[in-house]
Amino acid sequence: IDGKYFVKKSTIKIDPSSGSTQALDLYKIPQRYTDDNKKTKKTKKKSGSYSVGDVVNFKGGTHYVSSYKGAKGLTAKAGPAKISKINKGSAHPYHLIHTDGKSNVYGWVDSGTFS
Repeated sequence: IDGKYFVKKSTIKIDPSSGSTQALDLYKIPQRYTDDNKKTKKTKKKSGSYSVGDVVNFKGGTHYVSSYKGAKGLTAKAGPAKISKINKGSAHPYHLIHTDGKSNVYGWVDSGTFS
């Protein structure tokens, strides 16, 4: 079976002479549409002109659990990411979420850590 499924119903039949059998009624979860061949328009942005929804290139480095100064930080790999939140004026103002397997960024980052 290919894909992801929910189990709607599970039936177990127990027969002392032949053992037990299990029957599953499954519901296939629809796969999200992705167009891997779609070309994204690359535009140069001036520093500070980024918006929620922009796809950027994270340069690698630290991502933080919070946008505030003193937040715990972990190392993240470089790669494409989407800006999901902006908290202007904070120590780590941009929240990035990786868009593929190249990067593992999922947190708040500093200005200048992406282009």
